[in-house]
Amino acid sequence: MRYRSLLGALFLGCALVPFTSCTTSPSLTSIVVSPTTMNFGGTGLTGQLIATGYYTHPDHPPVTRDITDEVSWQSAATQCVTVTNTGFITSGANTCTNISVTASAPGFNGLISGSMTVNVTQP
Repeated sequence: MRYRSLLGALFLGCALVPFTSCTTSPSLTSIVVSPTTMNFGGTGLTGQLIATGYYTHPDHPPVTRDITDEVSWQSAATQCVTVTNTGFITSGANTCTNISVTASAPGFNGLISGSMTVNVTQP
């Protein structure tokens, strides 16, 4: 008789586990930046980058969404290309090749990032 309440609690706990696992948010697992490459033929030219976040959650289908305004943007060479916090890039006055522009955000396994490449030539 005293085990009946223990059995009831165990049953209730097992019944709730599937429902509680769906209340947590999916985790960011990767970021893809588009376009993957941009070529500028001069100073002051601009372009817009898009960051797409890929999220996973156990026993659920993967989710993708635009996270352009939610990531931290960074240029590896600001004298060649600058980037705003919304992914808007502008070419600089120097000639540069293979400059990396990175979008990053906290994710499931720490900081998640994706990047693209910018090339700037001067006429």
